[in-house]
Amino acid sequence: MIDSALITGCNDRRAETRHNILARLDDSGKTLHDAIRDKGLYFRVSLTSTCNLACPFCHNEGAPRGGCLAEVDFLCKAIDTALSLGFDRIQFTGGEPLLHPHISKILRRATQQFPDVGITTNGVLLERYLPQMIDAEITRIHISLQQQSLSSTGTGPWKVPSWLGPILNQAEKGAFILRLNLPVQHDRLNETRQFLKDMEAFDCNIRLFSVLPTDHNPAFEYPLDRVLEIARTENKQRHRKRCLGRVTVRKYFEPSGIRCGVCPQRHVCQEQSRSLRLGADKMLRPCLATREWDIPLQYRSMAEAMEEATVFAIDF
Repeated sequence: MIDSALITGCNDRRAETRHNILARLDDSGKTLHDAIRDKGLYFRVSLTSTCNLACPFCHNEGAPRGGCLAEVDFLCKAIDTALSLGFDRIQFTGGEPLLHPHISKILRRATQQFPDVGITTNGVLLERYLPQMIDAEITRIHISLQQQSLSSTGTGPWKVPSWLGPILNQAEKGAFILRLNLPVQHDRLNETRQFLKDMEAFDCNIRLFSVLPTDHNPAFEYPLDRVLEIARTENKQRHRKRCLGRVTVRKYFEPSGIRCGVCPQRHVCQEQSRSLRLGADKMLRPCLATREWDIPLQYRSMAEAMEEATVFAIDF
């Protein structure tokens, strides 16, 4: 049975937190629109919770896996609402967003309104849909690689997948901004180093992500310093060779917002989100680390819900 006092306490905490965030925003003389721009906040939309791979590092935007598909009409209204709030960038994710049956229509609608429209994909279906994406004038493509797609045997040396070549060539022509997301397991540093070297021929950015082992225990310490050194060394090589692409490492920073100060998950949080997420399950998620601040999105009250979620999302 749900404890009504607990629900009341959560609602009171949310209301007080929202009030305090808005008060601080007002004191700064900024509007919510200003805060979105100042923080670089963007609208991150999951089109489906279904995927054609099973990457161990996937968070599925905090939504349950499988069975959820974003409705086009609902999605179009959410896009309109985000634009009216002041968002100027939208990034489509999944699951695997290219599995959505109306992906071309969705991208075309978004690029007609937003100056910056991107998609995050595992890349497997990208070659098939690339002409439609270029036709829709998509701004950026982020490809999240996994080691199985880079190795023919699962244990051999990593190679550039055959489907990646045409995408890299189009990016070099300036059709869109390309970034490769490369999750790095603690025991695959040598493969990571060699793969980065092989990619020097292509002028694209690569972001390295830390991945903990599936049997992670509290005593384990991820070798982040070694990963940072790999990135520094590679960037020096690229600078000498006049390569345009750069290697960055995703690092975590301790959140310091008003919302974070009252969040019951603060002691385990390692997330500093710079996006407002909309899951394929129609849940707005200002924060990926906890479900404490999730807000259900309904057609009839979309503007109010998205404004409240944005207030929470700018606070980090």
